[in-house]
Amino acid sequence: MARCLLWHWYVNKLYLLCIKLFNFSADACYRSSCQNGGTCMNVIDDYWCKCRSEYYGKNCESRFSNPGGTVNNCRPNICNTGRCVSLKTTYYCQCPDDRYGEHCEKRFRSSDQKSLYELLNQAKRDMNDQVLTDDNEDDEKK
Repeated sequence: MARCLLWHWYVNKLYLLCIKLFNFSADACYRSSCQNGGTCMNVIDDYWCKCRSEYYGKNCESRFSNPGGTVNNCRPNICNTGRCVSLKTTYYCQCPDDRYGEHCEKRFRSSDQKSLYELLNQAKRDMNDQVLTDDNEDDEKK
Protein backbone atom coordinates (compact mmCIF):
# COMPACT_ATOMS: atom_id res chain seq x y z
CA MET A 1 0.00 0.00 0.00
CA ALA A 2 1.30 3.46 -0.84
CA ARG A 3 0.59 6.66 0.98
CA CYS A 4 0.69 10.09 -0.54
CA LEU A 5 1.98 13.08 1.37
CA LEU A 6 1.26 15.65 -1.30
CA TRP A 7 -1.35 15.94 -4.02
CA HIS A 8 -1.56 18.80 -6.49
CA TRP A 9 -4.91 19.64 -8.09
CA TYR A 10 -5.00 21.72 -11.23
CA VAL A 11 -8.11 22.75 -13.15
CA ASN A 12 -10.21 19.66 -12.50
CA LYS A 13 -7.29 17.38 -13.25
CA LEU A 14 -5.08 15.57 -10.80
CA TYR A 15 -1.40 15.72 -11.57
CA LEU A 16 0.73 13.34 -9.64
CA LEU A 17 3.11 15.02 -7.26
CA CYS A 18 2.99 12.18 -4.81
CA ILE A 19 5.68 11.13 -2.35
CA LYS A 20 5.57 7.36 -2.05
CA LEU A 21 6.25 5.96 1.43
CA PHE A 22 5.54 2.29 0.81
CA ASN A 23 5.59 0.01 -2.23
CA PHE A 24 2.41 -0.62 -4.15
CA SER A 25 0.68 -3.87 -3.25
CA ALA A 26 0.16 -4.73 -6.93
CA ASP A 27 1.10 -3.45 -10.35
CA ALA A 28 -2.09 -1.68 -11.41
CA CYS A 29 -0.77 -1.25 -14.95
CA TYR A 30 -0.81 -5.03 -15.31
CA ARG A 31 -4.61 -4.92 -15.34
CA SER A 32 -4.98 -1.58 -17.14
CA SER A 33 -6.53 -1.21 -20.53
CA CYS A 34 -4.88 1.90 -21.96
CA GLN A 35 -5.93 2.19 -25.59
CA ASN A 36 -4.78 4.06 -28.69
CA GLY A 37 -1.12 4.22 -27.72
CA GLY A 38 -1.73 5.49 -24.17
CA THR A 39 1.04 4.95 -21.62
CA CYS A 40 0.06 3.39 -18.30
CA MET A 41 1.33 4.88 -15.03
CA ASN A 42 0.83 3.39 -11.56
CA VAL A 43 -1.18 5.55 -9.18
CA ILE A 44 -1.72 4.16 -5.66
CA ASP A 45 -3.39 0.81 -6.31
CA ASP A 46 -4.85 2.12 -9.56
CA TYR A 47 -3.55 3.36 -12.90
CA TRP A 48 -3.68 6.49 -15.04
CA CYS A 49 -3.29 6.53 -18.81
CA LYS A 50 -1.25 9.34 -20.36
CA CYS A 51 -2.97 9.72 -23.70
CA ARG A 52 -1.59 10.87 -27.04
CA SER A 53 -2.79 14.38 -27.91
CA GLU A 54 -5.76 13.28 -30.03
CA TYR A 55 -7.26 11.01 -27.32
CA TYR A 56 -8.70 11.45 -23.83
CA GLY A 57 -10.53 9.46 -21.12
CA LYS A 58 -9.44 7.11 -18.32
CA ASN A 59 -8.25 4.55 -20.90
CA CYS A 60 -7.65 6.95 -23.83
CA GLU A 61 -10.80 5.47 -25.33
CA SER A 62 -12.25 8.72 -26.70
CA ARG A 63 -10.96 10.73 -29.63
CA PHE A 64 -11.31 14.50 -29.87
CA SER A 65 -13.84 15.34 -32.57
CA ASN A 66 -11.92 18.06 -34.38
CA PRO A 67 -8.46 17.77 -35.94
CA GLY A 68 -6.77 20.21 -33.56
CA GLY A 69 -7.24 17.77 -30.68
CA THR A 70 -9.66 19.97 -28.79
CA VAL A 71 -13.30 19.81 -27.89
CA ASN A 72 -15.63 22.61 -26.82
CA ASN A 73 -16.04 22.04 -23.09
CA CYS A 74 -18.21 25.15 -22.61
CA ARG A 75 -21.93 24.83 -21.99
CA PRO A 76 -24.36 27.72 -22.58
CA ASN A 77 -24.35 30.20 -19.67
CA ILE A 78 -21.90 28.09 -17.61
CA CYS A 79 -20.01 31.27 -16.70
CA ASN A 80 -23.07 33.40 -15.87
CA THR A 81 -21.96 36.93 -16.83
CA GLY A 82 -18.44 35.77 -17.82
CA ARG A 83 -16.88 34.27 -20.93
CA CYS A 84 -16.15 30.54 -21.13
CA VAL A 85 -12.72 29.51 -22.45
CA SER A 86 -12.46 25.87 -23.54
CA LEU A 87 -9.19 24.07 -22.78
CA LYS A 88 -7.99 20.66 -23.89
CA THR A 89 -10.05 18.66 -21.38
CA THR A 90 -11.82 21.30 -19.28
CA TYR A 91 -12.70 25.01 -19.29
CA TYR A 92 -12.33 28.14 -17.21
CA CYS A 93 -14.40 31.30 -16.90
CA GLN A 94 -13.08 34.78 -17.66
CA CYS A 95 -15.15 36.96 -15.37
CA PRO A 96 -16.07 40.63 -15.79
CA ASP A 97 -14.20 43.09 -13.57
CA ASP A 98 -16.71 42.99 -10.72
CA ARG A 99 -17.10 39.16 -10.57
CA TYR A 100 -15.08 36.07 -9.58
CA GLY A 101 -15.55 32.40 -8.74
CA GLU A 102 -15.37 29.23 -10.79
CA HIS A 103 -18.48 30.33 -12.70
CA CYS A 104 -18.31 34.12 -12.06
CA GLU A 105 -21.01 33.64 -9.43
CA LYS A 106 -19.44 35.89 -6.76
CA ARG A 107 -19.08 39.67 -6.60
CA PHE A 108 -15.95 41.47 -5.32
CA ARG A 109 -16.33 43.59 -2.19
CA SER A 110 -13.01 45.45 -2.42
CA SER A 111 -10.24 46.21 -4.92
CA ASP A 112 -7.67 44.35 -2.74
CA GLN A 113 -9.74 41.17 -2.90
CA LYS A 114 -10.01 41.56 -6.68
CA SER A 115 -6.23 42.05 -7.15
CA LEU A 116 -5.36 38.89 -5.20
CA TYR A 117 -7.92 36.84 -7.10
CA GLU A 118 -6.62 38.07 -10.47
CA LEU A 119 -3.08 37.15 -9.47
CA LEU A 120 -4.13 33.60 -8.53
CA ASN A 121 -6.14 33.19 -11.73
CA GLN A 122 -3.18 34.28 -13.86
CA ALA A 123 -0.98 31.74 -12.07
CA LYS A 124 -3.52 28.99 -12.86
CA ARG A 125 -3.62 29.95 -16.55
CA ASP A 126 0.19 30.04 -16.71
CA MET A 127 0.37 26.56 -15.15
CA ASN A 128 -2.19 25.22 -17.62
CA ASP A 129 -0.29 26.72 -20.56
CA GLN A 130 2.85 24.96 -19.29
CA VAL A 131 1.01 21.64 -18.92
CA LEU A 132 -0.38 21.91 -22.47
CA THR A 133 3.06 22.87 -23.79
CA ASP A 134 4.65 19.89 -22.00
CA ASP A 135 1.98 17.56 -23.42
CA ASN A 136 2.59 18.87 -26.95
CA GLU A 137 6.37 18.45 -26.58
CA ASP A 138 5.85 14.84 -25.43
CA ASP A 139 3.69 14.16 -28.50
CA GLU A 140 6.28 15.68 -30.85
CA LYS A 141 8.97 13.32 -29.49
CA LYS A 142 6.91 10.28 -30.55
